[in-house]
Amino acid sequence: MALTCKQTRSHINPKFVKPPGKTSQSSDRSSTPPRPMSPSRRRWFKGVAALLSVVFGMGILELCLRMAGVGYPTTFFVKTRHEGEDYWMENPGFLYRFMPKAQARSPRPVMVPVAKKDHTIRIFVLGESAAMGDPEPAFGMPEILRVLLESRYPQTRFEVVNTALTAINSHLIHHIAAECVQKEADFLVLYMGNNEVTGPMGPGTVFGDTRSDSWMLQLGLQLKKYHLGQAMDALREKLSRNLGGESPKGWGGIAMFEGRHVPMDDPRLIRVHASFEHHLETILNSAQKQGVPIVMSSLACNLKDSAPFASSSLNHLEESRRQSWQDAYDQGIALLEASLAADALGAFQTAESIDANHADLQFSLGTSLLALGETAEAQPYFKHARDLDFLRFRPSDELNDIIKRSFDENQSQGVYFFDLEKSMEAMSEGGLPGDVFFWDHVHFKFQGNYLLARGFAEQIAAGLDESGRLSSLNASEADWLGAETCASKLGLTRWGQYQMVEAMLNRLNQFPFSRQSNRPVLNTKMLKELEFLKLDVTPEVLKSMMDIYARAIEGAPHNWMVLDQYARFLKDSGEPMQAVDHWKKILEIVPHHVMARFELGRLLSRDPEKVAEAETYLREAIDLRPYIPEIHMELGLCLGRQNKAEEALSAFSRAVEIQPNAIQAHINWASALRLLGRNQEAIERLEQALTISTNSVAAHLKMARFQTPGKNWEKVIFHLQEVLRLDPDHKEATDALSKVQTLLLQESN
Repeated sequence: MALTCKQTRSHINPKFVKPPGKTSQSSDRSSTPPRPMSPSRRRWFKGVAALLSVVFGMGILELCLRMAGVGYPTTFFVKTRHEGEDYWMENPGFLYRFMPKAQARSPRPVMVPVAKKDHTIRIFVLGESAAMGDPEPAFGMPEILRVLLESRYPQTRFEVVNTALTAINSHLIHHIAAECVQKEADFLVLYMGNNEVTGPMGPGTVFGDTRSDSWMLQLGLQLKKYHLGQAMDALREKLSRNLGGESPKGWGGIAMFEGRHVPMDDPRLIRVHASFEHHLETILNSAQKQGVPIVMSSLACNLKDSAPFASSSLNHLEESRRQSWQDAYDQGIALLEASLAADALGAFQTAESIDANHADLQFSLGTSLLALGETAEAQPYFKHARDLDFLRFRPSDELNDIIKRSFDENQSQGVYFFDLEKSMEAMSEGGLPGDVFFWDHVHFKFQGNYLLARGFAEQIAAGLDESGRLSSLNASEADWLGAETCASKLGLTRWGQYQMVEAMLNRLNQFPFSRQSNRPVLNTKMLKELEFLKLDVTPEVLKSMMDIYARAIEGAPHNWMVLDQYARFLKDSGEPMQAVDHWKKILEIVPHHVMARFELGRLLSRDPEKVAEAETYLREAIDLRPYIPEIHMELGLCLGRQNKAEEALSAFSRAVEIQPNAIQAHINWASALRLLGRNQEAIERLEQALTISTNSVAAHLKMARFQTPGKNWEKVIFHLQEVLRLDPDHKEATDALSKVQTLLLQESN
């Protein structure tokens, strides 16, 4: 033991050994017990530890949710792989972060190679529904732009990627632009500004909070970038429904905005203009940082042929003055309809002397002056009518001023400008663009789309020239293609024109278009156009249309939109199996195409031998886009044909959940209930349908059929009479009513 101690001491460094009787100052300090941590510091450390624990826990939970596939991507583009190559495709849930899922529209299907090929110019189009090409993007500005550029530079491939989207505005577009400039973009094309008031975060929106500067809104948007935030939002929605809250209604188009009035002196418009300018500057900065030229345009709208949607009330006037105003206005309308424009003008001016701030009055004054040939005097009235419109779906002069000012400040930095407003005014009588260029308030006919595309094409050519790339592209010596040639190359036929006119006529007879003061006149014009397009559809005309489709497909075999138009034409021409072949070809080009699957399911489900295949297509479509009620309805019908009544009920129920006012879903749901023998529930479902619309022939007819035989004759007769009120030539209702009346007569005898 002593030896061990001695050996141990010999290994001790002498400088660490204290001499006997001495104690160092440092040793005194080390022997002093540590001073206890102050309560405030202890609380601070505990708070930091707790915060780090929460952050760590949330990170783990976020990772688990991602691995479990809960939530959705929030970028506009997502990567996919097709035939061994990586592509950027659109994210169908891009808008879920900004609005209820049932109301969110999905972007157009796109497939953009991640690695841009040689001799390719890549152009991204940004904007709202007008830029997208509504009502038929196959013939919209982006497609015309591609045809113009490819014909001008035949040895170059132009990828024109349509990222424009219905119901969005600059609050969302700047996010899309930030992604586009990272995707080997050669140009951005921007036509933006129609939805600044009514789109997300605008004062007239239906998509949640109307204050873009609300910290709660901005916090919610930031949280929903993460899967944890998305799960919390989904839980909130579910709890709200379970507690009796109303589910968000499905997409209802422009009719959703009823009552969302924003007068021209609303102070919130100052914030609208400021945010638009900020987002435009953000887009320009994003493009300039990446060295991407940007081409933008002023905004144009229908001044001459789109009457205001909502005018101010006259409640601020005394009753006698209000009545005098109304009498003068009504007299002016009657005189204008009688083609007595001078007298009508006098009546309208009388009303104006009482109260001039009425949008429809200003529009009527302009119309009267135009009828008298006073075009220069008419223009200010039409513009003032636009500005006084309480439903602000048309762009204001302030937005155009911001666009032009931005161009002036940035034109030396790769920014190009086309003045569409000025060009349209120069080509329109009295400087008043109307239904030559527009279907409605802002959506272009082919002529309007062509004018915008041509302006953009010329600016892109100028940009290529300035960059020195023009000479390497071997430009054609020929002039730009005309509108008719572009239409033919895109496969626009008489049938396609008819489809667009018919679709727009249906749309324009719904709110708020149905309340426009000049709607009857415009409807008459459109009905005449439909009749003209239906005339003389001879075998020769059909063959010429087939030839147009064949040439368009041959010229652009990978353009799925031409294939889609041709498939629809074949279906309407009684060639369903040929249509099926072309929709299947679309899936070879765009594997995630939802509506091709929908059309395949709808057609194949009519064939008893292919109904199972149809179900597969429809279920795949729902997996890709869960919030389209029409697909759920079609799946329900498909399941019904396979005698899967319970599953059909679930499909119809889901359609109604997404869009509560989808009357056909209620009717189909009732039919499925009747198949299961649940007749009273079926009748109750039809009653629900008739609360949505009392003018549904199908609902009244089924109500008559579903009544118990020998009972409720009064209800049977009532509903059959309603069918005949709505459709006097309805044969089934006529025969059924006759039989019921005969039976009742026999019973009474």
